[in-house]
Amino acid sequence: MATNKPGRGQLARDRILQRRRPPRRSPPLTRSHGRIPIEISQLLDRGAQLSLLSVALCTLITALYFAQYIFAPATAGIILGFTIGPLVDRLEHWRVPTTLSAALIVLTLVAVIGALTLTLAQPIQNWAARVPEIGLKFQTEFQRLQEPLAQLREMERKVEDAATPGDETDTSPTEQEREPVKVVVEEPGVVQGLLISVPDAMARFVVFLGTLYFLLATRSRLRAAVLEAFATRRSKLRFARITRDTEFLLSRYIFTITGINIVLGIVVATMTYAVGLPSPLLWGAMAGIVNFIPYLGMAFMTVVLAGVGLVTFDTITAALVPALLYLAINGLEGQLITPHMLGRNLTLNPLVVFLAIAFWLWLWGPVGAFLAVPLLIIAAATLYHLAPRVVDAEHPPTFGKPAARAAASYAEGDGADGNHAPGEG
Repeated sequence: MATNKPGRGQLARDRILQRRRPPRRSPPLTRSHGRIPIEISQLLDRGAQLSLLSVALCTLITALYFAQYIFAPATAGIILGFTIGPLVDRLEHWRVPTTLSAALIVLTLVAVIGALTLTLAQPIQNWAARVPEIGLKFQTEFQRLQEPLAQLREMERKVEDAATPGDETDTSPTEQEREPVKVVVEEPGVVQGLLISVPDAMARFVVFLGTLYFLLATRSRLRAAVLEAFATRRSKLRFARITRDTEFLLSRYIFTITGINIVLGIVVATMTYAVGLPSPLLWGAMAGIVNFIPYLGMAFMTVVLAGVGLVTFDTITAALVPALLYLAINGLEGQLITPHMLGRNLTLNPLVVFLAIAFWLWLWGPVGAFLAVPLLIIAAATLYHLAPRVVDAEHPPTFGKPAARAAASYAEGDGADGNHAPGEG
């Protein structure tokens, strides 16, 4: 009896089909197998990554807080170095050595700060000595505003006593029980406190100047060294664009805000002189400086002008006139002039700005409040290149043609070895 045995060709085809046949998939892992499901395992992995990231972030914040005496002035020097960087490039284009241009810029900055300090030192000292008087005046006016409420509370107490029958025994506290013993701790005055903080401020200022000078003097070599640390051309080009866009945005923002604040200081000084406040130059300079801090600077200056008005004028109406005029001037500047000068591309979300100021004020004090908006601009420029989908797709930030040309020329030259990354074009 004949049997149908497959030939050699059929056996070879069967082996090939078996090899091409996809492997049999194992059933999904469930609790019946005594193991964790794959979906839960992935969630646990992501949770572990987020936990590790949170620990790293908390460690970074802790380090920034405890080392603020170095990090805060160094960060200020780096931000100012990014801002003045294009000026150093222009001087270098005019064949001025980088070290010489950096030294000239630092010396000019020291001269301006020194002249401003010498001009305002005496008014600052005089008004610092009158801070307790201003505080007492505020307390007196606040108590005067509370008198109607105190009368209402007294009437309410009398009505309750009349409506509630009780023992006529005198249970009022004695004079000795009514007045507890007061312990007065003498604290250093305002002027003495300022003198104590001078060495610390000078040390921070030296760190700030050193960081600014060495960044300006070695910025080209430092940038080239950082570029060499990247492995791919795409990453080098991306870093070059982030650097150039950050310099462009910081320069545009800080120079524009500085010009606006100078004009604001002149207007406030003229206003305080017109209404009869003493030391108008001090209030104009203070208004221009604190205006670098959005929201909080305006609130601080309003309180200062109100306090100075209380100790200068006799009536509460006249005392509030300088503060009200300042609010009108600042409102005009903040709502019309600054948005028009900066444009839509540098208009940040007010909530994000407020939270950034609150965070850096808590972390680094007043210096952090001044650095909050520049740090936010740096973060926005970096985020635009690293995660463009996070930025508003309808109104993406534009960094201008000068920055785009600078980034392209830098990347095509010594920065990225003359090669474009694919798709980065």
